[in-house]
Amino acid sequence: MNFFRISFVIIIFLSNTTFADIINVSPEDIIKNSSNETVNEQQFLQDLSSKIEELLAKKKNIQAIELAKTSALQAPQSVKTQFFYVSLLVFLEEKQQALQQLSILKERFPNNGKAFFMSSVLQWQEGKSELAIADMVTATALSPSELKYWLMLSQMNHDGEGHGLNVHKGSLEALLSAEQYHENNTDLLYRIAATYDEESKSPQALSYYAKVLTIMPEHNDANIASAINTLKMDPNADVSRWQENTKSNVYRLYIKGVKLVYQGDFEQALQTLQSIQSELTNNGHLDYYLAKAKLELHHNSQAVNFANSAISKGVFPSEQNELIKLIASSKAASITFPMHRISLQGLDESIGSIDIIELSKGIVIKPTLSGLASGSHGFHVHQEGTCDNVIVDGKNVAGGMAKGHYMGHQHHGSPAGDLPNIVFDKQYVAKEAFFAPQLTLDEVKGRSFMIHALATKDANLRIACGVAK
Repeated sequence: MNFFRISFVIIIFLSNTTFADIINVSPEDIIKNSSNETVNEQQFLQDLSSKIEELLAKKKNIQAIELAKTSALQAPQSVKTQFFYVSLLVFLEEKQQALQQLSILKERFPNNGKAFFMSSVLQWQEGKSELAIADMVTATALSPSELKYWLMLSQMNHDGEGHGLNVHKGSLEALLSAEQYHENNTDLLYRIAATYDEESKSPQALSYYAKVLTIMPEHNDANIASAINTLKMDPNADVSRWQENTKSNVYRLYIKGVKLVYQGDFEQALQTLQSIQSELTNNGHLDYYLAKAKLELHHNSQAVNFANSAISKGVFPSEQNELIKLIASSKAASITFPMHRISLQGLDESIGSIDIIELSKGIVIKPTLSGLASGSHGFHVHQEGTCDNVIVDGKNVAGGMAKGHYMGHQHHGSPAGDLPNIVFDKQYVAKEAFFAPQLTLDEVKGRSFMIHALATKDANLRIACGVAK
């Protein structure tokens, strides 16, 4: 069990359901018109649902869609009938048609939050992050009491990390806005606390964990997180009240082991934490503390193994950054390759090298570079394994033979080859290692790593290049 990590799950409309399971729309979504009474509309939809089920059972999907479409056209002011049609399209995975219909509904019913919510979820699934977030913002404005809308908006901002989107600020703002309408919802309060926790803001996290425990004193994760955050601020603090409220002795030993780590008693910490390893096999935070203890005891290779395991299971960003530095300083590179300046004249002098360290999930990229202008530069894996120039539209393009960014498995529209900007300090040196969870060693072998003049996602002057081999 992972005590602290928030499990954010995008709402899926179609999860082991029949069509009848997904067409339910709340009564307030029904809009009466002059020609139909609500009771007649409900009977109409029941009959329509039966006919649709019959067609689906006979694999006549096209006829089912046409019937639902015709019904929607016959009752343009019935929100329930419109959502019936959209739900069928989603059920049959006709997402583009569903988005087109939702676009119509957003214009026809501009005050209906559900239309914007459904559109947002589909846009997100299609990788259209900015459109999805815009629709979800509208949904929350129209239906501020709908908790799931706020949670989804928070999720989208949270998942936008590394893709040019507002991350924790937007995520936290959404959760805090939801609190105005759901101040006693323990799931929401816990998510707020855990978001602060991810940002290493222990005082704020503790205040929200306290709110959770006021309502639900037996909340296991909140008790554990309260103890850990208190120990981060004061290793000698008394955390017995939270320890005693946890569900089992395993969790009490976990808190005890963490306390020993923060107190600097690494031998005892190691014994305590290793005694519960078999009970907490999927807990990345346990492996994080084991890595810290092993490192302090100079068991470097074992520390790296625990760090690798912790990253693959999931830890907070600050913990991950700490582990990446540990791995970069302690583990031999899987491959090392030189980087050179490039210009219109071709390959120029060396500016150093890059180490790639393979992990069980992702790779660590460790630059040892010098000589480029101080500041941030765009940094990407490109499609082809060459740094040669090419003539494009009569113009010589430095490094143009490398082609565009390596696409790989795109995440919300961003190529897998998009890496964090590489930063050269005031001494013109870049040596900060970073993690690329979306890439594998096999994917980058034989491809070029390109440094650009500007720190933008857009194509701009290529100034340094190397091929991973």
